[in-house]
Amino acid sequence: MANLKPIEVVITQDDVNRVPVKIMLTHPDAKIPVYAKEGDAGADVCAVPNEDKIQARMWKCTNQDGDYVEGTSADYMARPHETILINLGFKIELQPGWEMQVRSRSGMAKRGLVVANAPGTIDSGYRGPCMVLIRNENSSNRIIQAGARVAQFVLKRAPQADYVVVDELGSSERSEGGFGSTGTQ
Repeated sequence: MANLKPIEVVITQDDVNRVPVKIMLTHPDAKIPVYAKEGDAGADVCAVPNEDKIQARMWKCTNQDGDYVEGTSADYMARPHETILINLGFKIELQPGWEMQVRSRSGMAKRGLVVANAPGTIDSGYRGPCMVLIRNENSSNRIIQAGARVAQFVLKRAPQADYVVVDELGSSERSEGGFGSTGTQ
């Protein structure tokens, strides 16, 4: 016992801010999620070519960046107020107790293309293909080009709740006020 010495453990900022996520590429054009800048919360994810071969090349319309383009069969077409499924070309494995949130990119949302179920959730037990539901909120067709950054992945802790049935809840200043009870301005 007398020979035991304390061990100093040094935790670096990278240890705190990095969590391993396994990724399996399932499409030759798939891109690994990338953080645009150091310290960003969301990593951009990109569309792989459309395997359904929607004939987008027949259409000329605005793309995800606001440019007027002619689509190709590899692109995705979203009609007005339509929700489409975009393949990212990979699968991921998360550690238990974590989720991957799927969020809209601000530049696309500004142009009326949003993640339909934002934030979407990829649970730690899911091993299927990663996809994004994109909704076109515009009154005209939009093309989402293969390779375009279509959403962001944000890794979040996801503890499970233990629900406890009680006869009463504790009081709070807010009480039952909701839906604008704290003001609308």
